[in-house]
Amino acid sequence: MRPKEIQDLIQAHKHYGEPKRARWDRHLRWYRGEFWGKSSDQGGMEQQVAVDTNYLYAYTDSLVAGVVPANPEVSLNIWYPPLEGSRQTREALVNTVFRQNQLHRRLWRLSSLSTLCGISYMKATWSPRRKTVRFIPLDPRLIYVDPDAPTWEDNRYVIEAVPMTEAQFKKMTKRKVIKTRDGKTRKP
Repeated sequence: MRPKEIQDLIQAHKHYGEPKRARWDRHLRWYRGEFWGKSSDQGGMEQQVAVDTNYLYAYTDSLVAGVVPANPEVSLNIWYPPLEGSRQTREALVNTVFRQNQLHRRLWRLSSLSTLCGISYMKATWSPRRKTVRFIPLDPRLIYVDPDAPTWEDNRYVIEAVPMTEAQFKKMTKRKVIKTRDGKTRKP
């Protein structure tokens, strides 16, 4: 895709998803205890007495505590006999990655976003510096998926919008020059 097509796609998704994102923003503000940020958040209760009890926070954290295990671990059942000898090693590898990624904390955030927004995403990336997989919960307000796809497998695209400064963007998109065998230079 060309940059203009990507920009148009993001603008279309912003327009299409604006009501949903506004609702998610309101739920996240309530969860953080910012009850009276805007008069539209008050639901017409301007004249009533404000109660300082954050029921949404209590509900969400109670729900997540029942869903997210305190120490997530994997136990493998091997159905292919020649792999039985490596079962403990494989379990240890997966559980080590879970501990290195503080998976409990990340699953807590993921489950909280799911409760508040109705959807959440987590991406797995390779960290060359740490030489391991990293799990990163993503803010659903910054994810744009194909609205015409009936299932996840049918998505033609999934876009993660990453806020950055113009200087950061220019640094990332700076083109390198390649020297060819005949001494000429070209762009990749």
